[in-house]
Amino acid sequence: MSGLGTADMSLKRPSADDQQGQAKRRTTGQNHPPSKVLHARNLPPGITEQQLMSLIPIAVPTKVLLLTGKNQAFLQFEDEQTAIAVVFNCPQVQMMAHTVYIQYSGHKELKMKEPSRNGGPGRVLRVFVTNQIVPITVDIFQRVFSSIGTVLRICTFTRDGQLNALVEMSTPEEAMACKMQLHGRDIYTNCCTLTVEFSNQESLRINPSDDGSRDYTLGMPGMMPRVPPIGYVGQVPGVPGVPGVPGLPPPPSAFGMGPNMRMGHQAHAVILVSNLNKEEVTSDHLFALIGLYADVMRIRFLYTDRSSALVQIRDNTRVGLVLENLEGVELKGQEMRLKMSKFPQVKESQENDAGTYKDYSDTTKHRYARPGSKNHQHVYRPHNVIYICNIPETASDADITALFSKAGTVISVDRFTNDPKMSYLTYSTTAEAINAVVDLHSSSLGDKDLRISFARPGRPTKPNPAVTGQ
Repeated sequence: MSGLGTADMSLKRPSADDQQGQAKRRTTGQNHPPSKVLHARNLPPGITEQQLMSLIPIAVPTKVLLLTGKNQAFLQFEDEQTAIAVVFNCPQVQMMAHTVYIQYSGHKELKMKEPSRNGGPGRVLRVFVTNQIVPITVDIFQRVFSSIGTVLRICTFTRDGQLNALVEMSTPEEAMACKMQLHGRDIYTNCCTLTVEFSNQESLRINPSDDGSRDYTLGMPGMMPRVPPIGYVGQVPGVPGVPGVPGLPPPPSAFGMGPNMRMGHQAHAVILVSNLNKEEVTSDHLFALIGLYADVMRIRFLYTDRSSALVQIRDNTRVGLVLENLEGVELKGQEMRLKMSKFPQVKESQENDAGTYKDYSDTTKHRYARPGSKNHQHVYRPHNVIYICNIPETASDADITALFSKAGTVISVDRFTNDPKMSYLTYSTTAEAINAVVDLHSSSLGDKDLRISFARPGRPTKPNPAVTGQ
């Protein structure tokens, strides 16, 4: 994980007088002196290393050590001054409805060790699956890991809502090869990402009556020949247009994928969004927010519960992005809950809809309708800084501030020096930035319709006279 530089920081650096005092007092009570290694606790269950890297919006850690199962991690920054500034500005960070606490650790340096070969790394691996939008069975695990070596036993289980597996290989060398080649890879393209670690167990004992386990040394069902390595990006045999690992079965038809799928077709998917503020949240709000991560086609609020809505998106491969970035996010004062729906699509309008249904199929505001669009490269979880484009060149910073103050307290406006049609805008809270996205997206300023999304974390901001009065 080393070698990643520190991002540009829009933060107040404490003075020499308060570095040892005020910054330290804003930790959660530990008395460790300042260090470039910070400790994060109360992390969301199932958080990935990639998500952890983006935890601090104002600086990028150079090393990360995730303590799986403890909801804790260590983050090392480029130098002690950067770490002091992070603690001073961000003693608490919101992530997936969890308040993550940042404080100094007792370590001066993170030493990242691979398992020692003196006693040999174990041959049992522990595997986590994130961004899972299709079911993964024990036999699919066997196909994936047998692409590297001989699989002896597999045990699968679910913990904290996340799929886990223990995989026993025939030798420690094969286990090491699996870890090196499969860690961080997708089983199917853009979903079902593997995190591979060594387990403390020396071998596995399999219960023959457990459907989630297999002992392949006993000739149980599931013994299969090796398949090409997972690094190969190809098509699932017999299913044109569905990328994935050759030899693996296609994702199930419940997600719109099946043998009759046409070449190039992107199947729809439906997400159930619940715990909405039924007095304030509209279908246009959901279209604007979810539309940052996937093209929304139809929305229907439930007749029996207006605090829940079914949202149909164009491309099922983007379901993981929607769930990962918006689960637990606050919209109009309530934390949204998202999950896959059992329905394959949202039904079209009926006579008695009473305003519960809206169709966005023909809108020109879809972000991902054009193949190769740069929008695919700029997908960020909600935070307090937004990106605005299509600003009239005649509009002043004061004009921008006046409009966006309707959504919350504007801290700064940072126009692009080389293109004044674009700007970053910083709010005091993430909830206010979300209000701006849902309330002001496509609103007019002068003769232009604005486009709003969340800015890249870590980008610089600076106070603006139009906001501060300086």
